[in-house]
Amino acid sequence: MAAFLGSGQRPAPVFLSRMAQANQNVICTAKGEDVRKVDVEHLLKHRLRIPIFQRRYCWCKDQWNTLFGDVSLVASGSKEKHSLGRITCVLDSSSDGRLLVVDGQQRNTTCSLLLAAVHDVAAKRQSEDCLKLVSKLESLLFPGGLEEWMSARQPGTPLEEGAELGAAALVPTYCDRASYFAATLPQRASVPDSGSWTRPMEAKNFFADRLAGEKDERLVAVAEAVLYKLEWLLFPISLGEGHKDGTEDLHLIFERLALRDATFCKPQRATEYANMGAADFVRNLLLGSFAQEADAINAYKTYWLPIEKAAAKVAEAKRESVASHLEAALDAFLKAMPRQPRKQANLAAAGVGGALYARFRRWIVDVDATADPKQTMDLLRQLHDFSLKHFATGGPARQASPPRLHAQSPGSTGMQLLALDPCSED
Repeated sequence: MAAFLGSGQRPAPVFLSRMAQANQNVICTAKGEDVRKVDVEHLLKHRLRIPIFQRRYCWCKDQWNTLFGDVSLVASGSKEKHSLGRITCVLDSSSDGRLLVVDGQQRNTTCSLLLAAVHDVAAKRQSEDCLKLVSKLESLLFPGGLEEWMSARQPGTPLEEGAELGAAALVPTYCDRASYFAATLPQRASVPDSGSWTRPMEAKNFFADRLAGEKDERLVAVAEAVLYKLEWLLFPISLGEGHKDGTEDLHLIFERLALRDATFCKPQRATEYANMGAADFVRNLLLGSFAQEADAINAYKTYWLPIEKAAAKVAEAKRESVASHLEAALDAFLKAMPRQPRKQANLAAAGVGGALYARFRRWIVDVDATADPKQTMDLLRQLHDFSLKHFATGGPARQASPPRLHAQSPGSTGMQLLALDPCSED
């Protein structure tokens, strides 16, 4: 049965319809015996994939420096272990048995980039300790047949944007792959960084610079600290139970966890966290409207990725954040698009992610965006065409506004949702 939002009895857009019908108390569940503490090596051995709906890798120097400081304390023995918090995963049965990372990708990716930096510094040395370390790190970062992959490639050939590398322990989200693999592959298999987004390479170089003057035994200590003394709380989502309440819907889980964590679980140190922006929620809403992953990937590559690239180009030229320019384009788009206001429309059940995201959800309802994927593609095309024209004129950035939420205590057996206040329109 279709869900309806507001008093006009119009069908809700497909993603918002699923959100409105979702369990309002529990976000997702896991079997108690499966929730446990694990180290970084454990996750690398199980191999990981970052799904298409995740935002790109966006940590920067503040976050890198904080993590490096924590690792340094552990490596020197000043601190026994360090908690990385929760990582929420699900077994990706559609591919090669990897764990699909729903929450925790920024910290997880950074750990791999730090290990790649240790590898690169150690690879320039000839001590027995460094030779063993290099071999160990290569086997962990690329456990799936690196030599076979190398033999099938023309040396020095750039990776295509979005290309997968099955030999890698971690396959990042689409737009991060070229830069991440360029940063983590050993020198003998290195490829040019052909990606338009270079943050993964910047992170690896940051850590390599910090490690360049360290002694061999210190490099070993840093690697061991990352692999064995950084702890995750692994929360493997239970799927296949037949629940129709949203607790097995990864797009819904992603958004609801982000909203919950923005308030209740945000780390005390600001440098351990990067806020989700309105554009992240809009991307998830639109891609979550496709029933088939292949359709979502096609929509992302065709329409959303060019928007992000254009925003990144303008942001880099002005030395401003990509998020602020994405939000500026969304804001301008909503102001330019016609709408038929519905005074009694109530989107509280669909969740909130800031005033701009609330406006976007309201606009989708007003224009009768239904469950038809063709209509969602047409909406993406309109947003794409408008945004590229907006960025071509060097449109101004917009001050990002965080979600406004009320926190409640989470439960122990499931992840509970926060009480959400609808955001007022701008």
